[in-house]
Amino acid sequence: MRYLVFLDAGHGLDTPGKRTPLFEDGSFMRENEFNRYVVRKIDSLLEKYENIDVYFVSPEKRDVMLEQRVNRVNEIYERYQDIYQKSVLISIHANAYGDGKSFNSASGTSTHYYPTNMNDKEFAEIIHRNLIESTSSSKDRGIAGSDFQILREVKMTAALCENLFMTNLGDAKLLLTNEFRDNTAKGIVRGLLEYFKIVP
Repeated sequence: MRYLVFLDAGHGLDTPGKRTPLFEDGSFMRENEFNRYVVRKIDSLLEKYENIDVYFVSPEKRDVMLEQRVNRVNEIYERYQDIYQKSVLISIHANAYGDGKSFNSASGTSTHYYPTNMNDKEFAEIIHRNLIESTSSSKDRGIAGSDFQILREVKMTAALCENLFMTNLGDAKLLLTNEFRDNTAKGIVRGLLEYFKIVP
């Protein structure tokens, strides 16, 4: 059996407001820096599996509009759906709360699925459990049915992972580390393999 994984890095480097508040030294992290690292790590971990192919939804550093990302995914899916037994999409994000100008107490990791799609819910449950196990430092915010366009309008099973909060100082410092980023990717890959019923 062959499988296709769509990897969506979410926002671009120039997406307004998608960044941490300023750290003590005046620096900050853009969400895209975290998202792109995790997406590339997932791809590198999946390379050893010859029956899993990866498609980068938004390889550009610039912001690719959400509608354009959805159209890209659906076009590729329709073109190659006869080749793959299962196709799934993972959208990678870091969460935020408040005005984005100061740190607050909102914390943790959640995984989202389209509310009326039970296939998406099952997929999100598997991804989330593995993600939390791999990132033991994360507060578990569970799974949630959410009416996000990237979940609602794509034609394959999909989940969106909100990894920690950029607006929480402790979370933000974790998001900066390669260890947390690597563990995030490893957890998602374990979830993908479990969903595909592939032995790691």
